[in-house]
Amino acid sequence: MTCWPGMGKRAEQLLATGVTTARDLGGLLLQLAAETAGGNSAGPRIIGAGTPITPSGGL
Repeated sequence: MTCWPGMGKRAEQLLATGVTTARDLGGLLLQLAAETAGGNSAGPRIIGAGTPITPSGGL
C-alpha cells in the first residue's frame, strides 16, 4: 500500500465494522480509493472529492 501510514489499516477496520462506503472531502484518500476499487486493498468504497479549489492566498 502506498498511501499514508495507517490509512489502509483504518479502511480495513471500517469495513470490518460494517461500513461499506465512506466520503473524503480533503483529497487525501484518492490513492487508497483507487487501491480498494482495484481490489488491491481491503476497505469500504471511498468517494473522494479530490483537492479543494481555493483562491491564491487563501482569500
